[in-house]
Amino acid sequence: MIELDAPLLPEQDLVLKIDTEQTTRPAPDEVDTPPITGRLRFGGPRATPLTNTSPLTAGDDALRAYLASQAGDLYLLAAAATFVTRDSDPPFVESTVSIHLTCPIGRPQVLSMAPMRVQHPVERTRSFRLGPELNLAEVTAGLGSLTAGRDYTEAQPFLTALGLLTSEPGWHFRPTLSAGIDGSHPLMMIVRVPPDQPMSANITVSAVVRRRRLLWYRAEPISPVVIVQPAI
Repeated sequence: MIELDAPLLPEQDLVLKIDTEQTTRPAPDEVDTPPITGRLRFGGPRATPLTNTSPLTAGDDALRAYLASQAGDLYLLAAAATFVTRDSDPPFVESTVSIHLTCPIGRPQVLSMAPMRVQHPVERTRSFRLGPELNLAEVTAGLGSLTAGRDYTEAQPFLTALGLLTSEPGWHFRPTLSAGIDGSHPLMMIVRVPPDQPMSANITVSAVVRRRRLLWYRAEPISPVVIVQPAI
């Protein structure tokens, strides 16, 4: 097994414009809402070949033997999403990063993704009330009732990978009770590409922001990126 460090990737600022198709019956002033800038950046994806002779696999004979037995070309793809939320900013309620991988001949396949799932622990207390007529209710105790409760920890999903074993990987972010959508998040995957084929990536980023109500935004299109170009 080889330890991998997430690479430092140059990031580009994304301009988020209101998505009138997803936002239900947008008001005239919502349609004219200025784009959101300076709050979401995306880096990559950058492809690194995985072969039985590449420096990345040096020192792991078992991994090199496995790579030598595989059909197709394997690559490590690295990307990153950075969210910025200041005190005065309306919060992100959710966000999705989608990457569509294509080849002229055949289809790429995502074999592994990281992170697959990130969860945050949240402390909760559950209380039950036993009323005078032996009725149970999950409410706060009141006069003439007996309450029993217990503390427990709940794991709330913050980040979930999508599209494993397809050519359309992605990650879905949503806040938890303990943390909002903020900070930098490395996103990595292993992709099998048909032999000697170039591969391009189309990136789509969307977000939901809470203002007076929930508003859907979509980033301006990112030009398709050729991330694999086999040597001729």
